[in-house]
Amino acid sequence: QFFVGSSKAWEEDQHACASNVVPLEITQRVVSKIRAGEDFRVYIVLPMLPEGNPEQPLVRSSIKTILHYQYLTIQMMYKRIAAALKEVGSERHPCDYVLFLCLGKKESQRHVMQSGGQEMPLPGTLEYKWRLKSRFLIYVHSKMALADDSHIVIGSANLNQRSLDGTRDTEVAVAACQVRANDSTTEEAVEDGAVRDFRRSLWAEHTSGLSEEDAALTDPASLTAITRIRELADDALNKYIDDSFDNEHRIRFLRYPLQVSADGTVQTCPDLPNIPDFDVPVVGARGVLPSTPAL
Repeated sequence: QFFVGSSKAWEEDQHACASNVVPLEITQRVVSKIRAGEDFRVYIVLPMLPEGNPEQPLVRSSIKTILHYQYLTIQMMYKRIAAALKEVGSERHPCDYVLFLCLGKKESQRHVMQSGGQEMPLPGTLEYKWRLKSRFLIYVHSKMALADDSHIVIGSANLNQRSLDGTRDTEVAVAACQVRANDSTTEEAVEDGAVRDFRRSLWAEHTSGLSEEDAALTDPASLTAITRIRELADDALNKYIDDSFDNEHRIRFLRYPLQVSADGTVQTCPDLPNIPDFDVPVVGARGVLPSTPAL
């Protein structure tokens, strides 16, 4: 639904009821790898917009507040990673370690018109609006983590306080690791088994098969891979929002529309202050939530 947590480590609004430590734990693992001089990459896929209809005033206020807290969460992570890079004298960029992505689909207007029927919807209707746009975000509601092509966690808990509080919603999850016996009596994790195949199928789906053809994407933990994914996602986002581009763009990975500086500062992109096609700021705004603990 969204990615909010570790509010005690934010630069502001530390009082927000989002004390789960998942974002901070991810960050600290990255920081430890930077200090150890080891490769470590994290790809986080978010919905471009939290669930709800932003046309409804109360829902809109909630969405803006959630996006504000999500922005603070993301900035906290990048700031700490940037500080660790500076500490070890590295010139690497924080996005060389953690990359935030979202999903979207853009089709040609001709294809949309044909698939939608011959009759044009009435001007002013939502159907008319989206027919002309011929693009829409792909909502992400999966609660899943894949690690090292050998471990997988799938569950019902969102990365928010309501799910991770421990005393509120009842959640369930399964963690699995594919192993094989080695020469001794012990077992070792399998990095070329079913978990890897599943991850590859997801990448192939969201890159339209390019991940199976491009040698740069062979090892997702490499700097080469995260750089290539970032390039593809940047290009896909630019084509997604370009009204003059009237062809289907098959890459589903889009860069989450935030700009990250080398020092970890996070801000909106100069030409994209709002979520594409929605009058909602990417960085959100302080607002009123019906129930603050719902985070």
